[in-house]
Amino acid sequence: HNELDPEVIKKYGQLKSDPTLSDIFILDQIEKNEAEILTDLNAIFSKNKVSTALFLDNGTTQFKKLFIPILQKSDIHLFPYIYQIAQQENVKIMIWDAIGMIESDAKNQKLYQFINKKTGGGIYLWDNNKKIECDFIHEQDLMIIGLGGWHKLICTPLSWRECLPSMLIIKETINPIQL
Repeated sequence: HNELDPEVIKKYGQLKSDPTLSDIFILDQIEKNEAEILTDLNAIFSKNKVSTALFLDNGTTQFKKLFIPILQKSDIHLFPYIYQIAQQENVKIMIWDAIGMIESDAKNQKLYQFINKKTGGGIYLWDNNKKIECDFIHEQDLMIIGLGGWHKLICTPLSWRECLPSMLIIKETINPIQL
């Protein structure tokens, strides 16, 4: 069977983030068939010259509420995708700018305002004074995240990390971080 448990992907990512661990050791911590799939996925992400995405399906039947965390500078490459998705009817997109990329950079701020204006205002910024809880995450249909942001997310102890909806992890050609 060619399905991966999202928990296995998280475990693999956490192990890969430790530079003291060898690839052989990491793969020994995972079932053989899952290790083979992860090795193939890693090769696809690292060798592909075009944007590449991995969809992790947690049973989503619609894509009306999207959550997009911006966890590192390279995640700004998600904006063209946000623009395309936001043009769909009845789609609400919540962006969590955890590192202040939109607020602190005039170019990114203009890009956000342009996208929001052109798409009818269906894009919102999370209020960083509020804590993100599982209740909010459970309401989301899809999380779209950059590969670098995904790597950071799985290595950060967040209470809502275990509540994630279906996910689309996008590796842009400029993002060298491996899965």
